[in-house]
This record gives sequence, structure tokens and C-alpha cells, in this order.
Amino acid sequence: MGPSDPAASDVQDAKRARTEQSGPEPMAVDEAANGTTTAEQQAQAAAGPSMRSLMVQYYRRLFPVQQMFKWLCYGNDGSHAAADVSFSSRRELCFTLDGDIFVRYQSYKSWSDLHSDLVHKVPSKIDIGPVYTHDPRQRAKYAKGEEDYTQLSLTNIDQRQFEQL
Repeated sequence: MGPSDPAASDVQDAKRARTEQSGPEPMAVDEAANGTTTAEQQAQAAAGPSMRSLMVQYYRRLFPVQQMFKWLCYGNDGSHAAADVSFSSRRELCFTLDGDIFVRYQSYKSWSDLHSDLVHKVPSKIDIGPVYTHDPRQRAKYAKGEEDYTQLSLTNIDQRQFEQL
């Protein structure tokens, strides 16, 4: 069972998935409690906080979620009688996560739902999509092949352009 063996790779992937779900193994916790650190941990500490941890803090504390949500609703945020309260839940957002993983057909009923998802998923890019006539998350319920939406604006905010600043 060498390093290029597919079975070894599967075992490592399963172990990695268990560690991500349940936290570090007890030995890793014991080593951290005893003050022993690996060379990788020392290098990471010297380099400062990771980009992901900085992005979590950005989305948690600085990102103007309420203002963005209100802007995306075009006045349909429930603040007046003629507002369409389902408008925001029909707006599609697409997140690009680390590793160019696309999470499409996201929609939110309130700014707090959007905020918690931003903090949890930590997207590196947010694409603002069209407003559908139905919730984009429930697209499977509707006829295939129909493009039933209103495309008012499409904006691409790519945070990678600002990494050098």
C-alpha cells in the first residue's frame, strides 16, 4: 500500500472527512494542550491569520449585508403595503467558494439568513443573478427548459482583485 495506491487515498479521504466533521483527533488536541507544535503550525502562526479566517471576520463584522439585501430587493423589503415580500426569495445569488466551487440557485427571505450563510460558506465571489417568478431553490418543481425570470441586473464582485491591496 504505497503513496500512489488508490486504496490508501480513499482511506486518507475518509479520515479527512471524519476529522472535518468531528474535529481534530484526540492526539492532536493533546499535543496542542501540551504546547508542542509542528513545523506547519509554526509556519502558519508566523504567516498570520489565514485568508479564510479574515474573510469570516469580514462577513461577520464589516460586510454591509443589510444594505446589500435592501438594495437587491428594490423596495420590496416589506417596508410598505405595496411591497412584494416574496421578491427577495426569488432573487438568485451564486457563491464561488475556495477551489472554484460554484453554489448556484441561492435565495434568501431575510438579510439575517443571507448573513448567516455568508459567514458559514465564506464565498470568495458573489454573483447577483436574475429574479425568477418562483424560488430558484425549487426550480425542479417547474417545467424544464423554461427560462421564466426577469433579468434586471447582473453584477460580478470579485474580491480576488483586491488581494494585493
